[in-house]
Amino acid sequence: MEGGLLNTFVEVAKALGALATPVVVVIVAYLFQRRQKVAEAAMAERIKRIALISPLLNRIFSYRHRVGAYLDWSPEEILQAKREADREFRTYEFLWSPEYREAYHRFMEECFSTNRGEGNKAGIRAHARHYPKKASTPNWEAFTGEEADKVRNQEAYNQVQSVTARDLGFRN
Repeated sequence: MEGGLLNTFVEVAKALGALATPVVVVIVAYLFQRRQKVAEAAMAERIKRIALISPLLNRIFSYRHRVGAYLDWSPEEILQAKREADREFRTYEFLWSPEYREAYHRFMEECFSTNRGEGNKAGIRAHARHYPKKASTPNWEAFTGEEADKVRNQEAYNQVQSVTARDLGFRN
């Protein structure tokens, strides 16, 4: 009798094992697929946000580096580019890697003097003599009077671009 009970137990265990394997495979596949969909959705959202932020950062970079169409832009337009980029960056901050956050802040700190007192707008870290369009906003010191360090400006911009490419999977 004892042998029959043991055989029955072994047979039941084999049957449960045979049933459990496909169930476990289905559950693991479901969880993997769900995780994959979430990762794809997050990546799609990152790409959308980067597509909005990158041209704004490029405009700021070009202005401070004095290349491209910088002669056509007013200081107000550059400050507006900063504000729009900051709004996208802060609204979707949960999407960014720590490295992207750090590179973004470094670039913005390189380009602008902020926290200039309550009610005062940020200033562009540059000297006004290089820019034909002057600020039309009354009582706003648009430029800090500093000479733009083109090497630091380039390095900060390159870092944002490099981290962006890595975070989007274009580089390791």
